[in-house]
Amino acid sequence: MDTLRGLPEAVEAPDEFASSIEARDDALACLAASPGVGPPDLCWLQKSAKGAWSSTAAQPRGFYHFVLGRDTSGPAAVAAYFAEVTSLVEPMSFMQGLWYSSETKIERGFYCCFDPITRLDLRSELCIPGGVLCGALDAEGGVHEVTPELWRNCALASFLRSELYDPELTMHSEVLHRSPQVLSMRGEQAFLQSVIDMYAEGTLPQSIYHLTEDSGCGCNAEHMDLVLFTIFHYFGRQWRWQEALTFFNMLTKVHTAAAVYAASSQRELGSFEDSFNTLTMA
Repeated sequence: MDTLRGLPEAVEAPDEFASSIEARDDALACLAASPGVGPPDLCWLQKSAKGAWSSTAAQPRGFYHFVLGRDTSGPAAVAAYFAEVTSLVEPMSFMQGLWYSSETKIERGFYCCFDPITRLDLRSELCIPGGVLCGALDAEGGVHEVTPELWRNCALASFLRSELYDPELTMHSEVLHRSPQVLSMRGEQAFLQSVIDMYAEGTLPQSIYHLTEDSGCGCNAEHMDLVLFTIFHYFGRQWRWQEALTFFNMLTKVHTAAAVYAASSQRELGSFEDSFNTLTMA
């Protein structure tokens, strides 16, 4: 009852029900005032079991775990994660089965994903038997409508956190689960197109200062763009330099500074003269 199969969880004390969500609420003020990509996603679940010898259910308990790298591009993606988690509920042992029913039920759930661009925390509440109800919370506790742009921002934030969080810092937490950021071909194309759209409309790079702190105190390279830097290394880890070149060439049409990464991709492909020409023409 304390874990999902293959997905360990932290258990809240009976007198601290939903304390993990309250702690995230309190942290929003600090998150809103500080640059960065934000914390991992929080998945909170309310679970209980019905007593075998009475008609009353056992007292609900709160369980939670943190997530990196999940698809947060829309309500369907979050609902799919809840469905996956529900399928992992552990069956009870024989002794537990003497006192409780054979199945522990998830009665309620919240998935929280922080958007570092708008500084809003997107909350998705699990609706039984399926689907999610969504809203966004600001640092003052105000609730905002969830827009397609907010989902797009959260998908980008999830990608950045998955790629940038140091595995050495996360591997020692049993309740922080890093999902491999493996995008399907269609999913990758949709994600990259959304990034191009954000640069075309001006959301990026205007909001870059929300995502990272200038540790160089103004001495960072002019082309240091955290989003493009991360996408460049995403392709680099897979040695997909031709796909990287295609993407950055498309982005250069709406964001000239992306030519730096297009030229870097050409250099990795061995086209040094083309790389020089790209920078010259930019």
